[in-house]
Amino acid sequence: MNRGTYIRTPATREKNRRASLGVKQSAESNAKRGITMRAVWADPEYKERLSLIHQGHDMVAVTRASHTPEAQAKRSATMTKENKRRWADPAYKARVVKAIRSVERPNKAEKLLAEILGDAWNFVGNGDLIINGKCPDFQSRTNPNQLLELFGDYWHAGEDPRDRIKEFTPYGYSVAVLWEHDLRRL
Repeated sequence: MNRGTYIRTPATREKNRRASLGVKQSAESNAKRGITMRAVWADPEYKERLSLIHQGHDMVAVTRASHTPEAQAKRSATMTKENKRRWADPAYKARVVKAIRSVERPNKAEKLLAEILGDAWNFVGNGDLIINGKCPDFQSRTNPNQLLELFGDYWHAGEDPRDRIKEFTPYGYSVAVLWEHDLRRL
């Protein structure tokens, strides 16, 4: 599904309705779904976000709130001790990041930037290079200590590029950050 605005048209509703016709759900399955949905709808933030999306608001703008430092701190507080212990291990973090990013990398914006950069830069955003548990997007072929980060407008909304630069500079890297909306202007 497109990460932009998602509008449910009557045709989409009808298609979804027909796809579920005749599908029988067990009473146990329905009961579990009911419990889950009551818990989800008990969250006033969820109700507000969903309400705005159904009113036709931009989904990206509505979900941007989930990328704020406060939201990230809330998610971190709910992480179990075992998960925190695992993620503190750099080898575990690097392995998981590589597995996740290798599936969907490079994305469209990264492919476009790779075409613009030509042979001067290597794409390493698939986990080929992990520094301090972080995976930069591009590394210079002529000067391997130069990195280029491409910040997507959706995924990095609300982030300060200087924080990402601070992740790599202690290890001797110089970093430039390019935003996706700036890439479209090139």
